[in-house]
Amino acid sequence: MAGKKLKQWPGAFDYAHSSDSTSSAHHANLAALRSLHMVPRMLYPTNTRSLSTTLFGFRYLFSTLITPLGPLV
Repeated sequence: MAGKKLKQWPGAFDYAHSSDSTSSAHHANLAALRSLHMVPRMLYPTNTRSLSTTLFGFRYLFSTLITPLGPLV
């Protein structure tokens, strides 16, 4: 299904879906993901919601995401 959605970017699906010949990175990532135990917080009070976050000791009113831009420059 993802391959069909990415027809406008040939090779994008193959790049994201590929791994080395042993798939060691893929298996390591799956093992790390499976080791996490996420428990939903049902009936948790949500009257004090906030999008703020603290990054390097500075408080921001919204979440900040910084991505590597080297290949785009």
